[in-house]
Amino acid sequence: MTPSPVYLVGGSRLFRQGLKVYLNGTPFEAVREIERASEAKSRTEGEVPPALILFALSHGQEDFDFDLDTLRHTFPGVPVVVIAESLSLEDMTRCLAAGVCGYLLSDISTDALSYSLQLVLLGEMVFPTQMATFWTQMPARPPASDSRAIAEKLSNRESEILHCLVDGSSNKAIARRLEITESTVKVHMKSLLRKINAANRTQAAIWAMEAGFGGEGAPAAADTNSVD
Repeated sequence: MTPSPVYLVGGSRLFRQGLKVYLNGTPFEAVREIERASEAKSRTEGEVPPALILFALSHGQEDFDFDLDTLRHTFPGVPVVVIAESLSLEDMTRCLAAGVCGYLLSDISTDALSYSLQLVLLGEMVFPTQMATFWTQMPARPPASDSRAIAEKLSNRESEILHCLVDGSSNKAIARRLEITESTVKVHMKSLLRKINAANRTQAAIWAMEAGFGGEGAPAAADTNSVD
C-alpha cells in the first residue's frame, strides 16, 4: 500500500527531521518540510496535495492560530494535526477553534502517532490521554439556565471577550479585535473569570459555549455602555 503523503510544517529543522524518521515504516510518508505556514502555497504549488498536515507547535509560540488558518485555506479539506511540545489547555482550545483535527504531544510513541493519524483520516479527532485527567478534575458547573442568568448580568465588554474566547483568540488577538490594550483585556479577563467561577480561559470558553456564546442568539449584556 502506498503511504499517505504528509506535509510537516513549522518547528525546527531537527524536529521536522525527527518526525520524518518517526513516520518511517508507518502508513504515512513525510514528502515535504515547510518552515513557515506562510510559505506553504509557494513551496508546494503544482505538487500532489497532502493527505494530512502535521503542524509543530513550539512552547510559547504566539499567534499560531493565524498559521493554522493559513494552512486550512491553502489546503482546504486537508486535516491538520498539531504536535505540541507540552500540554497547554489554552493552546489546545485555540487550536480547536482554528479547526484542527488533533492535538498531540511530541513525546508520543511511533505506534500511537501512527494509530492517531489513521483515526484522523477516518474522520475522528485525537487528543493526549492527559486530557482525561483534566476533564475528571474540572469543578462542577451550574446548569445552563443558571449560566444564562449570569451571562445576562455581564457587561457588553465582558460578553465580547467571551465571544473571542469561544473563537480561540489570544489576549493579543482580543485586544486587536476590540481595539483596546492587552493589559485592559487582562483586567477584564480576571474580573470575568471571577464572575463566572472559572479557573482558567479554557473553563471560561466551555462555560461561554454552554451559556450560548458559541453562535447566533447569544445572550445580550445588561449594560449597553461598557467602559474599557
